[in-house]
Amino acid sequence: MSNINFLNNEIINYLITSEIFHAFLLILLFILITNLLYKHLFNNSSAKNNNEKQIFDLMKNTPIIYIKSLSQLTGHNIYAKCEYCSYFSSKDRVIKRIILNANQKGLINKHTMIYENSTGLSGYSTACISKLLGFKSTIVVPDSCPKNLISEYKKTNCKLITTKNEDFSNFTYNYIRLCKKLSKQDKNSFYLNLYQNDLNYITHFEETGPEIYKQLNQKIDAFVCGFDTGGTIAGLSNYFKMKNKNCFVALADLEESRMYYFIKEGVLFRKDKKEEKIIKEIEDIKVGNCFLNNNLRKANIDDCYIANFYESLFIMDYLKTNDGINIGFNEGVNLIGILKMIKDKEKILPKNSNIITIFSDDGRYDSEIIKAYNNGNNPIKDIEQIYKIK
Repeated sequence: MSNINFLNNEIINYLITSEIFHAFLLILLFILITNLLYKHLFNNSSAKNNNEKQIFDLMKNTPIIYIKSLSQLTGHNIYAKCEYCSYFSSKDRVIKRIILNANQKGLINKHTMIYENSTGLSGYSTACISKLLGFKSTIVVPDSCPKNLISEYKKTNCKLITTKNEDFSNFTYNYIRLCKKLSKQDKNSFYLNLYQNDLNYITHFEETGPEIYKQLNQKIDAFVCGFDTGGTIAGLSNYFKMKNKNCFVALADLEESRMYYFIKEGVLFRKDKKEEKIIKEIEDIKVGNCFLNNNLRKANIDDCYIANFYESLFIMDYLKTNDGINIGFNEGVNLIGILKMIKDKEKILPKNSNIITIFSDDGRYDSEIIKAYNNGNNPIKDIEQIYKIK
């Protein structure tokens, strides 16, 4: 036993003093530390990618709600696709696709400045998604952009440029003109250009349309929507008509709309101004800010129905009172369009039709419009002034 202990001690002493053994330990330690660092970096990268994927998954499959009060009033099933339930805003799915597509094609890199012009939500999604993916962004907005949305922009670290609230004819200050000019001056820039980008309507054709079709059990009889950047109504109108050639598609817009005359008569022009024009100060609904853009030209529209300022504000209150649903001003225009479309097409619209519209906003950014509105001064006191029940 003593001989064995002696041999063990000899071996231990040799290992302690051996340079070869010391080198072996250092190599082993190096391998261990390298492995730990690799796992740490790999796990962080995986966590980052998983985080992006989880957020992107929240930018689709937005819910559809049934609008009970208006459905019972009209005898049809009126639904709204709540795109405002997306992670950042209703523009998420399109902005995400454009940026990821540009990155995949090598059009942008980590040093690229992404530019977008917006009256609100598309710019907000651009700023948020750019930050999420590690890109820089510059957003150009008119000074009519809601103040509470401006405060949200500032949290994204984007470069926010505010310009005068001027019509598209103003080459110096109009927010679209200015954004395009700035992007051209920047040597490493990417201009999203949502109005003209084909991926706008393609995204709605390939993603939003199939979602709605599935959610409504493959039955869509009519679709009513505003035009905004043109992508939503272009993509969805073509998808719905592909699935049902008899699906009726209508554009909802404000009174004195240029698009109304274009759809009705094929000519863009503006009616004479009224002596008192309340809506002229609100950029989001400004009549002069109309673009026959690349997306809108692809829309398959059957007719157009217009709402006035008071009608939209009334229906906003009506839905909140009767259904407990908060909507924005443009969503009110969509619903007025639905009511007028139903009355106009009551002889040809199938009984219990499924009618769908889009809700892009729940009214959180329309507080300034709502604040300026006095219920007591609204000449519309009852829903029958809009939709006359037999």
